[in-house]
Amino acid sequence: MKKFASLDASSPEYASTAAQIDGLLKALGGAQNLTEAQKKALADQTKTYEDRKAAVVAASEKANRPINPETIDYTKDGEVTVPSKLHVLLKDLGFGFTDEGQPFEATALTDVVTDKKGKKKTVEGTKNISPEEVDQILEQLAKKLEGGSLTPEKLAIVQRVLEGLKDAKGVDQQKIEDFLVQHDEQLHPMNVKWTPEQLAALANLDSDASKAKPGLTEDMKKWSKGFPDQATADSAKKTALEKVERSLLIPKDDFSTQEREAVVDELKKTGFVNEDKAEELKAKIGARGAFVDAQGNYHPEYAFLITLVKASRPDGSKFSAFKFNSTINFETGSAKVDANGENVINGFLNFVKTVKETGNITDTYFRIEAFTDATGSKEKNQQVSNSRAQSVKKHIVEKTQTPEENIIAVGKGIDPEALNGPKVRGKYQPDVRFRRVEITFSSEPFTPKVPS
Repeated sequence: MKKFASLDASSPEYASTAAQIDGLLKALGGAQNLTEAQKKALADQTKTYEDRKAAVVAASEKANRPINPETIDYTKDGEVTVPSKLHVLLKDLGFGFTDEGQPFEATALTDVVTDKKGKKKTVEGTKNISPEEVDQILEQLAKKLEGGSLTPEKLAIVQRVLEGLKDAKGVDQQKIEDFLVQHDEQLHPMNVKWTPEQLAALANLDSDASKAKPGLTEDMKKWSKGFPDQATADSAKKTALEKVERSLLIPKDDFSTQEREAVVDELKKTGFVNEDKAEELKAKIGARGAFVDAQGNYHPEYAFLITLVKASRPDGSKFSAFKFNSTINFETGSAKVDANGENVINGFLNFVKTVKETGNITDTYFRIEAFTDATGSKEKNQQVSNSRAQSVKKHIVEKTQTPEENIIAVGKGIDPEALNGPKVRGKYQPDVRFRRVEITFSSEPFTPKVPS
């Protein structure tokens, strides 16, 4: 057993104890393969000469016979058995270790065992530590956590150490659980938080006075505490905005356009949405009738496929446009838009029609980009994507009477994401996700440059 706080090798107590153990070993004439750590363990665990004599005899008998790690219980009474790699993790955190007063190298030990079929295999080694040493570890971990200076990498190591202690044999589980509860905030820091104003604005949307009712109440219990990183915060924001957008577009006779736009203005005021997102939401609110079919059924999926983008004028200045990004179902190698694909495109065209009417827009312009999956040759896919772009262009001309010269149709070939897909026997498989079409609409003509 290797102690975290061992006796000083130069101390009288250590010298007396070591001499006593060595004398016993010599007098008994056995146990020559006891390690220094085992000798030290005997010294730490016993008090009198007779106790040590009995312990040396027992240890020497145990040390001189083969041990199977799968059948032997290494945990001595009152001790805790931990994976040896725990020492490595603690060393990474800056813990110091000594054995017989000398620093020792903390390594993850392994044992070779024989299974029931007689085959040998390597298993992770273990080490025994005392409950007092567990307390020392927890005390030092608490100081490091409360110091607030741990890097994310070091914090991850602390979490792994605690997981190792929690799973250790013989450990006081309640003590570890109490530590985890007490230091939960330090173990799981929320590095990204929304402002109080943003949280209040979102919470108000589900208040009795609000007509929006996006259903954020349960989510807010988690979000109000913050997020461990920006990616998690961004994901939560996406969820929040999808729910808010749905609530602002659902038909409600007592929820006016002005009231819906006021919600957007409040979110913009707090910085939860930027100017472009606010413009996008207001455009969708004004054209929300486009997402209701002839039977009165609401189709939010059409709205979620539409985003505001910025396109470039010939002089380099920017203007707003709406991009519709959807998977249009084409048969493999075919450019014909099926019935479902026509419905999806028509949903976007209804949005365009409503935007024109509410915004008093006379001229409309479109840019179409078609993609394919990765089956077939590059040349073939380029031809197919060209044909699909032209097929969608024809459909738009017929439905909207937009002059052909106002529509740019471009085949983009294989969707780059499709090249990351799996292969079977070295060949890409058909995947409808990549047979998609992007349609961008604006009241100004597009240059060949792709809107972004």
